[in-house]
Amino acid sequence: MFEMIETIDQWWEKYQKDMEKCLTRSLGIALKSEKGLKIRTTNQSGKNETNRAKRTISSAGTGLKETLKGQFGNKVSLALDEQEKALDKG
Repeated sequence: MFEMIETIDQWWEKYQKDMEKCLTRSLGIALKSEKGLKIRTTNQSGKNETNRAKRTISSAGTGLKETLKGQFGNKVSLALDEQEKALDKG
């Protein structure tokens, strides 16, 4: 009888350890999934902001090209074009 109770206790301890392992794995999988979602969301936000910056620079460049004339206007246009290219690379 004593051996039977001892065996049941061992099985119970093993069961509890196995359950802890399963819970730990489940938590790890959930955290990994959440991290992946955050990375995708952040990447999409970055792309949206980059596109917005490109549109702003392009719009500002168009307005400045019409307003600024001469060598200074050319330099400003060149600088804005370089910024737009830098955003395309990034």
